[in-house]
Amino acid sequence: MTFNKNILLFAAFFGFMACSDDDPTPEPEEDPKNIVELASDTPNLSILVQAVTAAGLVNDLSAPGPFTVLAPTNQAFQALLDSNPAWNELSDIDTDVLRQVLLYHVVSGSVPSSSLSANQEVTMQNGELLTVTQVGSTVTFNDTADVITADVEASNGIVHIIDAVLLPPSLTAVNENTLMMIEDETFGNVFTDGRGHVLYYFARDVKGANNCTGGCANNWPIFYAEEIMVDDPDFDEDLVGQIDVDGEMQSTYNGWPLYTFVNDEEPGDTNGEGGGGGNWYVAKPDYSLMLANDQLVGNDGNNYILSEEGVLEMGDGNTPYFTDFDGRTLYRFRNDVANQSNYGGNVANWPDFTTPVTIVPSVLSLEDFGVIAENQVTFRSNPIYYYGQDAERGETKGVSAGGGNWPIINRSTAALTAE
Repeated sequence: MTFNKNILLFAAFFGFMACSDDDPTPEPEEDPKNIVELASDTPNLSILVQAVTAAGLVNDLSAPGPFTVLAPTNQAFQALLDSNPAWNELSDIDTDVLRQVLLYHVVSGSVPSSSLSANQEVTMQNGELLTVTQVGSTVTFNDTADVITADVEASNGIVHIIDAVLLPPSLTAVNENTLMMIEDETFGNVFTDGRGHVLYYFARDVKGANNCTGGCANNWPIFYAEEIMVDDPDFDEDLVGQIDVDGEMQSTYNGWPLYTFVNDEEPGDTNGEGGGGGNWYVAKPDYSLMLANDQLVGNDGNNYILSEEGVLEMGDGNTPYFTDFDGRTLYRFRNDVANQSNYGGNVANWPDFTTPVTIVPSVLSLEDFGVIAENQVTFRSNPIYYYGQDAERGETKGVSAGGGNWPIINRSTAALTAE
């Protein structure tokens, strides 16, 4: 990317005088193009033109000026999009943010390359300073962007083409305590912090309290949102809450505490998914069904566990089970047969679970879920129910009801067969 200002000047093209009596008149000189027109005629600046249009700056940069514009190439804009998991395409960048970025590439006045000097600070149109960090064979700005073509003349200023998009200092000083959301190729909409690091739910937290302590807390730091920057129809800001964890605040979404994972080194990493035996899963705003893992407590006040054989027994210990997104426990009925409910009692006692199951933690398979009469959802052909007396999230009072004929459902639940 060698810089030589003497060979990088753009000039209007004059037609040659023909050496023939048939064409003695020279072709007329073309009117010089303004900065926007010049960029529009340069294929490698097409994304810049799209950005200028999206930010509403076309008229500004077509004005008499003069202006000096640092023009990032298409490759530079693509690198910017690749650097942020929330930006898959130009339209994903907030218009105000895009405008600030572009104005950080514009100077009022004509600034030819010959006037630049090392360590020179230039005030850009957004009011922030840009530093010339090298002048010589290569001109560099902010130790980031090299000039690859300098002093391109336009009717209203000068263009220097650069190989990187420069971000204003005000934007790069990101508050990591910002709740954001990206679209992951595997998991869909996923919450992140301000650095782009993915957030997680913990199955042990079904009742809304933080149950990750000691060494667990070292691997799964709590997340607290000082700001929220999410604009998506699946997101409800009213569901963002907070809890106190030993004097520190932790954010929750719909009652589920939020964490980061220390082994996620890069933005967008999801190394924590399925961790802890499936008890950790990426935090999303749109799960149909959740994984819980807690002490089963029956309506009789006794503690229960589920044996390896799937038999409910009195005892202390955590048992995995399914809930809906609100943390309400899900059950099956031992007298049901495959894809058929045989419960004929009061539906207020055992309401059907009818929420369409479309998004589940990755340790589950959507193929295990179905729908039968009255839109009741099934898991491995087991019709699914709530228990009417489970008033609080995570409660499992139904396990002691009906003589133990209402077990919870979890990943170990066997499929019902036609027999």
